[in-house]
Amino acid sequence: MPCNIFVTSAQCIFIARFLEVNLLFRRTTKIGLLLLTACICGAATPVFADSVDSVSGLAGSAALLEQYYSRETEQDTEDTEAGEAVTEETSAPETVTSEAETPTEEEAAEQIESEEAETDSVGADEPEAEAEPADTDISETESGEADALESEEVSSADAWDNLLAEARTTALNTYDYLGIASLDGGYLNVREEASTEATVIGQMENGDACEILDSEDGWYYISSGSVEGYVSSDYILTGDAAEEAAVSSMVLKIQIATETLNVRTEPSEEASVLTQVGIDERYGFVENLGDWIEIEVNEDSNGYVSSEYVKLRYTLPKATVVEPEEESEEAEEASAEPSLREQIVSYAMQFLGNPYVWGGESLTNGCDCSGFTMLIYRHFGISLSHYSVSQANEGRSVDSSSMQPGDLVFYASGGTINHVTMYIGNGQVIGAQSTRSGIAIRSWDYRTPVKIVSVLG
Repeated sequence: MPCNIFVTSAQCIFIARFLEVNLLFRRTTKIGLLLLTACICGAATPVFADSVDSVSGLAGSAALLEQYYSRETEQDTEDTEAGEAVTEETSAPETVTSEAETPTEEEAAEQIESEEAETDSVGADEPEAEAEPADTDISETESGEADALESEEVSSADAWDNLLAEARTTALNTYDYLGIASLDGGYLNVREEASTEATVIGQMENGDACEILDSEDGWYYISSGSVEGYVSSDYILTGDAAEEAAVSSMVLKIQIATETLNVRTEPSEEASVLTQVGIDERYGFVENLGDWIEIEVNEDSNGYVSSEYVKLRYTLPKATVVEPEEESEEAEEASAEPSLREQIVSYAMQFLGNPYVWGGESLTNGCDCSGFTMLIYRHFGISLSHYSVSQANEGRSVDSSSMQPGDLVFYASGGTINHVTMYIGNGQVIGAQSTRSGIAIRSWDYRTPVKIVSVLG
């Protein structure tokens, strides 16, 4: 039979549609290839005899090929039952179709249209969220930043207030039965016995705190600082009145909470180190700067420490010790040294309130702590170095129970002596304290003394 190389448009449509259905259900393409070959080459085979020159002939050929297709389907089913794996080239989920449900070309086309419709409906039900505008109104941005900054400042202030409140509570909780001296002026005497005739061993100023240990006949037996004795109950507040008065008398201290902490000249890690301070040492509070706190360093004026490594501690003023008067004839005969001590203290008191100047050597225009003690003793012909560490070795060490007016009291930071004052009696010292305080009087143990020296022997 001669080879027919012409294929009508109807034949091409039929072939394409057959291939489409054939590929849709993942069957072998052998049938399609055979049909295409028959149409192009007009080969006379048992399968396609005399049927390639018309659409009806092709339909007959298609029927024969459908038998071949059915045999292929049966073979596929047998292979599947035998456990042979089928791997798809696409990543779509595998769909299992039973042999009885094999779709026709029309059903396949309807399924395609249905899947396309489902795809469209999913897209319509789940629209993409609209993107936020890239540009934001400048005024709104600036307002938001300002609000955030203000909120942060308020939060920081609240946190600081909370810390202060906690510190006050801690200070009050150190007392089981708090008493506060309430005076219009002068001192409240602390006596050895519950009598106005008893020896005075200490004195309390207005606002000084004490622990009330006992009471009897209009007297309280109290402990305040290193003083323990009797005071008239008429001048001691208790209960809520005492707590309210205590809050007014509290002094805020900064306690170091790490082994060694740098004190800097400015509130910045880039600033130079002024000195170093040690754990549990306490310093006067000057100002809260957020990440930094300004403190009174005394020797070298004020400095700045990181707020991360300190604690807030409130302290209450306490009674001062009153030295008992010497009544023996031996003490009176040895009046030369006490007289000199009294003169030294009296001379030092003349400069109370004058300015502190680091490195200065003027009692009127300004001096530092070691300069103050050096100049006081120089006036009486006694030479001292202008350096606190050296002065600590220029006399005889004594303990606090035997120190006398005129003795030098030394303090340290980080284990190194860095401040000196002069004991003036009654549990107090005078010295050039800081640029803020100048030459001032304080309790001798307002900081923990590390050494006491008698220059007079």
